[in-house]
Amino acid sequence: MPGTPKPRKIDPRRSTAVRRKMNGNERDSRAQAAPLLTRSPENAVPSASPSSAPETAAAPEAKSPATAPAPARKVKKGHQSLTVEQTLQFSPGKGKPVVSAEIRLTTAQRGKRKSDGLSEAAYLLRLEVLSASEAVKVEGLRLGPWQLQDLQLEPGSLHVAPPVWAAFQPSLGTARGRIFLGDALRNRLLDLPLETEAVIPGPEAMAG
Repeated sequence: MPGTPKPRKIDPRRSTAVRRKMNGNERDSRAQAAPLLTRSPENAVPSASPSSAPETAAAPEAKSPATAPAPARKVKKGHQSLTVEQTLQFSPGKGKPVVSAEIRLTTAQRGKRKSDGLSEAAYLLRLEVLSASEAVKVEGLRLGPWQLQDLQLEPGSLHVAPPVWAAFQPSLGTARGRIFLGDALRNRLLDLPLETEAVIPGPEAMAG
C-alpha cells in the first residue's frame, strides 16, 4: 500500500501573502548568488591586469650601443656634375690626437668628341682642401680613372686634374677610392679608404 505524502508544515503565525513574499526573495537571492559559485574551466587563462604584465613587454626595445657614425657628406648635384664636401678622420689610438682633413671634390662629364670613329666624353675632377689637422697635407687621390700623386695640398689649396677622355657612358653615384694624407708632425703617410659620390666612366660604352 503506497505511503501517503506527509503534509507540509505551515507556520500558523505567517499569512499566505508573507510566505509568498519570502519565497520570492529566496529565489532572487539564489539567482544572484549563482554566478559567484560557477567555476571557470580549468584550461581558461585568467586575464592579466596591467600592473601584473611583465616589464619586458611594456618596456621599449633596448638599442645596441651606438657605433661611430660614417663621415657626413654634403652633396650638390648638377646636370652632369657632383660636388661633395666630406671630412676624413683617422685615430691612431685611444687618447691620441685625431688626424682629419675636410675636402671638396667636384667631378663632371663635359664635352664629347670622336676619335678614330669612336665616341668619347671628357671627365673632369677638381679637389679642394677646406681644412686639415696641423701639419697634414693631402698627398694623393685614387678615384676611378684618376691617379693623383705628390699633390702636397695644404688647407685652401685647389687642384684641377687634366680631363680624362673615355668611351664610356657616365656613371653617377657612390664611388670608392683612396686618399693619402701626409702627416709631417708624425712623419708618416696615411692611406685612407675614400667612399664618396662622383661622376666617373661607367661600364656601358657610348653609342658610336
